[in-house]
Amino acid sequence: EQTHTVNAEDPSALHALADALRSCGLHTEDEEPAQIHVAKERTPRRDKQSGFGASGYSLKMMAGIAIIVFLLVSMVAAGTAFLTSFLSGDNEESPLGSTDATVTTSTEATEPVGPPLYLDLAAAHEWNKGVGDQLDEVIDDDSSTAWTSTGSTGLLVTLEDPAQLAHVVITPGSGADSKVTSTVKLFAFDSTDPTSLSEGIELGEVEFSARSIAHSIEKPANAPDDAQSVVIWVENVTSSDSDEDDPTMQIAEVEMAGW
Repeated sequence: EQTHTVNAEDPSALHALADALRSCGLHTEDEEPAQIHVAKERTPRRDKQSGFGASGYSLKMMAGIAIIVFLLVSMVAAGTAFLTSFLSGDNEESPLGSTDATVTTSTEATEPVGPPLYLDLAAAHEWNKGVGDQLDEVIDDDSSTAWTSTGSTGLLVTLEDPAQLAHVVITPGSGADSKVTSTVKLFAFDSTDPTSLSEGIELGEVEFSARSIAHSIEKPANAPDDAQSVVIWVENVTSSDSDEDDPTMQIAEVEMAGW
């Protein structure tokens, strides 16, 4: 290394030192640094891509394609459902099968709630394919008065208000013969003047003798929930006494319970 001694009082020496520093790349704060010039390169152009990411697909075109795909999928789903329903036929286990069973179930009478109550009766008439003579004696709470029958005739009892029936109570007269037995069928109607037993719903059959009997309807939900009348049809009358040619049964009181 070479060492130079500079006289600080000599201006020419100071200028020489400054020139030497410039030649070495050093400069003072008042001087601008050397500028570096970099050539500007152009951004390379990307190659086009295929598919939904391609620049050639506009927003409208992609929306149109999405709508077409949605419609195609919907048509395929509808066609599949139609074929499944058609091929399943009446199969109730099929998820797309007929809904008839569901509709039938929803129209059935609902199960009653609470205990049955005694119902008010409006009137009673003799019945044989039509309303006959009025018979107040079977709804007057008097067991000494009774209606009698030898068979093949009936008793029509109408309700004060439509109701769903649970029990029909039949009480014989005080003079009933214990040897006489009759087959009695019960029919419920949604009208007050039925003309045929086929118009109603059969509630059951009982064997009636000289003792009071309460017939309980096994399935109240199967009976009409708006019954307006009941026909007590005496099918036949028999007697254990072989000497009695024309046995007669009797009904003194009729009561009904329901909801």
